[in-house]
Amino acid sequence: MGRRTREEAEALREQIIDETLRQFADRGAAATSMGDLAKAVGLSKQGVMHYFPTKQHLHDAIRDRLKEVLDEALPSMVAAFTAHDAELDSVLEEFITLMERHRNLSRYLLRKVAFSDDEVEFSRSGEAIGSLLVDYIRRGQEEGALRQDFDPESALFHLGLLLLMGTATGGKRSATTSPEVSAEQLRLRRHRELVRITRAALLPPGTDVTTLKGRKPTV
Repeated sequence: MGRRTREEAEALREQIIDETLRQFADRGAAATSMGDLAKAVGLSKQGVMHYFPTKQHLHDAIRDRLKEVLDEALPSMVAAFTAHDAELDSVLEEFITLMERHRNLSRYLLRKVAFSDDEVEFSRSGEAIGSLLVDYIRRGQEEGALRQDFDPESALFHLGLLLLMGTATGGKRSATTSPEVSAEQLRLRRHRELVRITRAALLPPGTDVTTLKGRKPTV
């Protein structure tokens, strides 16, 4: 086999990162070996180590992938939070759609938060998105659009976990799911349920969370 072109080498590198995300999310980094990754992508162990000599290099690559995703998402997130006619639903849907689009990354983050003592490193874009969410919640509380009896930072953490869990498991069918329900129908069901649950947590008591959209606080 001839030497790979730069494009082929970059594509293979991305394939290794994709597989690493999947296996780290499935079983954790400690239980995933270089040999496991090599077998999955059709390389030798030495072939994988040519691109990523250690697991730390793989963790660094995932961190860079997360930064790229958040950098790319920041403009649309800013637009969702600052649009004068935006409502709570549109903000939630933007956030959920982002995590659905990168499900293995969501699964990796969920495992890291739930089962690891290591902190998740977010880029400036990630921190900016978090600040937008906290400010959005705080403005809603000040205007009476959102309930008053919770701390915005704590709410963001717990609702973030909820949304991560919902999107991380979104590709799986339960034993009670009818085979007639398509994957897209199932995704939309879960999507709507995540929005409903989150609205129930944020909107004032007595709000009909199944039909009434949440009002966005004035910017």
